[in-house]
Amino acid sequence: MISHGKNLVRMASVFSTEEAAVKQFSKAVWLYLRTVMNRLSSPEEDEEVYVREVNDVFGNSNSSGKIYENNNENREGNNMNNSSHSIHQNHNPSKTIAKRIISSSDRTNTALKYLSQQLHALPAADPKALIETDKSIIVLT
Repeated sequence: MISHGKNLVRMASVFSTEEAAVKQFSKAVWLYLRTVMNRLSSPEEDEEVYVREVNDVFGNSNSSGKIYENNNENREGNNMNNSSHSIHQNHNPSKTIAKRIISSSDRTNTALKYLSQQLHALPAADPKALIETDKSIIVLT
């Protein structure tokens, strides 16, 4: 899974010229992989470490705070969709993402949805590249 995650980030960095968007996508890949690891681990051994790591990566972000979100996405009432408006109002949107993922009743699917949103928000000259990367995400799941 880790190698496949690295391949996703590599693919994104090839077809997108927006470095900040690729960095945000990379964080979304990490979040999904880390969330799967958390789900497969026992809560006693990983929960505290998981929460701390997600907060370290998203809660204390040193990035510009810019969230890349596809505004044309179909809003279907999921955890990720309910607070999309608050993402833009919060002074630290990464903290909102960390809180949303950690508090989700289905962290894995919430992290997967966030990963998909970040992929489709990547600026790409060739839309086919997004489709190929999306296929790779499906293989990851």
